[in-house]
Amino acid sequence: MCRSAGFFGRSVTDAQRAAFARVPDIATAPAAQVEPAMTAVENDLLAATRREAAAGAKIVIWPEEAVRTQESHAPVAVAAARDEARRSGIYLEIGIRVHSLAGPTHDKDEALLIDPHGKVLWTYQKAHPIPGSEQFTPGDGRVPVADTPYGRIANVICYDADFPAMMRTRADIMLVPSHDWKEYGSAHTERASLRAVEGGYSLIRQDAEGLSTAYDDEGHVLASTDYFTTGRQIMVAYVPTHGVTTVYDRIGDTFAWLCLACLLALTATALAGRGRPSRSRKR
Repeated sequence: MCRSAGFFGRSVTDAQRAAFARVPDIATAPAAQVEPAMTAVENDLLAATRREAAAGAKIVIWPEEAVRTQESHAPVAVAAARDEARRSGIYLEIGIRVHSLAGPTHDKDEALLIDPHGKVLWTYQKAHPIPGSEQFTPGDGRVPVADTPYGRIANVICYDADFPAMMRTRADIMLVPSHDWKEYGSAHTERASLRAVEGGYSLIRQDAEGLSTAYDDEGHVLASTDYFTTGRQIMVAYVPTHGVTTVYDRIGDTFAWLCLACLLALTATALAGRGRPSRSRKR
């Protein structure tokens, strides 16, 4: 079992949201207007990371877009996270939204996994932006996997987990940093439990504004916290570090396609039977 922690500081993010609301465009706003709020969020996340690492966490996960930053400041934010991972001796996954001067289509919605030496193991770009809401160019959809002392760790972001074929990844722990909204967060997280069962891995969905939950490979809830019902925005879970091979791993959607084919065959047979003239019974 491995202790993991994920969180999102509520008071500092509310202040950041207010600061961002006062500027027409985050990417082009004067740094003096937005950087203090951005830095406050980063410092809060780093401090919470330090506390959880001291308490025994081996993997710490920040939600999707935990850090929202201007392009020029992004390297500074990443460097600070690398320093903290190295200092605390943990695997740290950070969610970062980079606002580009080139326009929204060049923004980045990324998750970076940093090892205990401060090395960035991957920089993953969200592959499925929410239609009509997110304009940035999607990533290539290749799910990154890293071998660690806590098993094979993989990563997607939020809406990516709604695509079963993408989640068919041989892993022991799947990280799904997310950012939902009140009306949809719970349902979205609960649906992710299906991916854990299908994939045979532990799944941690750390949701910035929704329901954060850790599942084992049978879909059991190991820990959960709701952003809107508690002031404590830290979720701690002990998760299995060894996944299992499932039937879904081996055959994918074959059974579903066979069911659909049978349904179509039965429907065709029923329609053909209705079209034949009935024979009167002789007495």
